Amino acid sequence: MKFGLKKKILVPTSILIISMMGASTGINYLWSSKSLNENAVEQLSTIARSKAELFDL
Repeated sequence: MKFGLKKKILVPTSILIISMMGASTGINYLWSSKSLNENAVEQLSTIARSKAELFDL
């Protein structure tokens, strides 16, 4: 099967672009989930400290 010049350029370029978009999406997902988890832990510890201070009164 012969591929024309258009397909020889288009297919590898498309694969490269899709791969890079997938990698970028994966990295952003990991960073975002880590940040959200850290934020949730920080907020929960702040709430726990404030509740503990209320009971200490």
